[in-house]
Amino acid sequence: MVKDISNRGLTFIEVIVSMIVITLISATSWMAITVLAKSGQISQNYSNAVNILNQSQEEVERISRVSQIFFDKLENCNFPTQEIGGDTCGFEDISLSFPGFTRYLEVSEENDSTELKRVLITVRWNESMQSRELYSIALLSRPPDPLPGNIIGIVRSSGPSNSIVENVTISASLINGSETHATRSQIVMDEKGANFDFIDTDSGRFVLTAGNWAITAQHDSYYPFVHSDEPQLIVEANQEVFINIELEPKPDDATIYVNVVDHTNNDYLVDTFNSASMSIYKNGSLFLPRVYNRRETSFTIPFEDADQQCFTLNTYDAYRSAYAAFPSCSYIYDREGWSSSIYQEDGSLVCSNSRNGHTSSDRICVSPAEEITVDIPLSPVPEVNIYGRVIDSIGNPIGGAVIQALWPRSDSAYWRKGGALQTATTQMDGSFVFSVPAVQAMFPDSNPYNNYLRVWANARVELRSCCDTLTKQNRNSATKEVGPLNIGDSDRNIGDLIISTLDISCGNVTGKIKNDFTENPLPDVTAIIYSQTEITNGLGKYIYDCPEEGYRLSAGNASFIARHNGYYEYRSDGNNWYNRGPNVNIVANEVSEYDAVLWPRGYGNIEVIVLDERTAMPVPGSDVVLKTYTNTLYNDVTNSSGIVDFVGVEETWPPADLPTGNSYYNYGERIHSVNVSHTSGVYLPVNKTISVLNKGENITITVYLKTQGGL
Repeated sequence: MVKDISNRGLTFIEVIVSMIVITLISATSWMAITVLAKSGQISQNYSNAVNILNQSQEEVERISRVSQIFFDKLENCNFPTQEIGGDTCGFEDISLSFPGFTRYLEVSEENDSTELKRVLITVRWNESMQSRELYSIALLSRPPDPLPGNIIGIVRSSGPSNSIVENVTISASLINGSETHATRSQIVMDEKGANFDFIDTDSGRFVLTAGNWAITAQHDSYYPFVHSDEPQLIVEANQEVFINIELEPKPDDATIYVNVVDHTNNDYLVDTFNSASMSIYKNGSLFLPRVYNRRETSFTIPFEDADQQCFTLNTYDAYRSAYAAFPSCSYIYDREGWSSSIYQEDGSLVCSNSRNGHTSSDRICVSPAEEITVDIPLSPVPEVNIYGRVIDSIGNPIGGAVIQALWPRSDSAYWRKGGALQTATTQMDGSFVFSVPAVQAMFPDSNPYNNYLRVWANARVELRSCCDTLTKQNRNSATKEVGPLNIGDSDRNIGDLIISTLDISCGNVTGKIKNDFTENPLPDVTAIIYSQTEITNGLGKYIYDCPEEGYRLSAGNASFIARHNGYYEYRSDGNNWYNRGPNVNIVANEVSEYDAVLWPRGYGNIEVIVLDERTAMPVPGSDVVLKTYTNTLYNDVTNSSGIVDFVGVEETWPPADLPTGNSYYNYGERIHSVNVSHTSGVYLPVNKTISVLNKGENITITVYLKTQGGL
């Protein structure tokens, strides 16, 4: 009767042998004993069984040494054809080489040790109508991490030429691990007959952890290659594995050439298509990126198979280049332009189709390697004339004024033709005639604010400015919404465009600035209004006035800045230190007053001590970076005592002696930070915050560095 040894314990002899094995395990890492159960006469089957045991022992040892991962998972491994199934872990199937024999594997921890495993291998067969078995028991020690290996190979096309393929991305992924590597194939083979290699090119060393790897290869012109669909690639320690990769070519790309043509001018290319775009869609989705500002382009169509592909071509914003599609499904002209989904080959329109097309309306079709040309027919935007006058505030005509136009407010693009901005210039009597788009051929005639053309004038005019000086400035008239403008309209009088030439209203500003800590007047403060500066005198007073007559600053609401090197800069708009306050109200023909107070800056000193967390010993050579809340950086390296000193560091905010409860100040906390690292890479970097540094204060910050891995 065949003994079931799957649950049997060790005999006394086995225990003695095991003790001997354990004493030798550190030197050999593998010891086994082979036992023949009572099975009658020795036969050729016995020799085969011994061979199977020897081969199995070698396989188990080899697999266990692939990596620590494989050693740890041996308990879950089974030989192929073992009835209980499970993970074969890369073991070979011997059933073809040794028919009639079955082998079994049982692995368990020895004495609850994760460093030793008890390996039982059993071989069974039938002989002379009786079941026979031969088994071995071995102790296996945890292997050291193996040396890395390498994968090299060659990538060829599977086509008739079988040519080498370059620029293929080959990726290697460790099975049951997170390690990945990638390389690219070259056009020439090296001395090993390979055109790709995972070796470290700088050091010439192998980098792939010994173990089972999956290989993929990708190139846009070929179908992906996935080696993991085949038996896994085993990389052994300090060895190279060669792999042949054949890529199946995809069908050749097709090309669609696209021209935007003027349908009213013998289908010649349009002058320009600036500010407009062309697109290609498939089944309603954008297939390739849009092409902007081109009157001719091409789209390259990749293929995964030999099936024909169909698309919709269209344009957007054609009217911005003074072209549109005629006729239109909505208005007389389609301002966006043409779409092959709507405009059919015979010239008819299918207005129920989407502009971007869909499966049933994608009619621009190509097959692999095919080249076709598609003309997009557009017409110039229809135009009408408007006329009027440009005058100044008292009705005098302004010659040389420039008239411009914007498309309706829903778009706000400038009126351009052939990429050129369209303008008109007034005569000496202020009159002008301006050819503009008949926008209602493309936009609704309702809601003038959004859908009418917008027109204005600009001129350089002379006027009296601050301090009673005559000056010339560019000024715009008010904008007029002009419409409705329809095809065939007679010239439209839009009336007068008035450019103001009224004198600029101005006023003066004066005030005092003091030190809020001492309440004393503060001299040498730079006051800034409208980018104009004044300096406070010994009484802390500043004044904006004219050297002779008049007033200096344009009337209105202006921001105020007060700046002094030893004080926190004040801004009426608010900043880190002061809340937003009132701006300067400059009143025409009057002197306005605006006072401010500044808080003096304070500075302290910071000593940083860097110690090893484990030994509490100084760590010299540490890089210490102090970053203040104003983004000022202080850099230094610790001395032999692990110390670095930063002198004259700005205080944190708010200062300890700043008055509380004053809405003038911004009490939001502003703190510093210290970052410590070590160039050796032995230590983990540390970042600490410094919440409080008061004026005149000396503080010490102790930083403890941990070694990498917490050792």
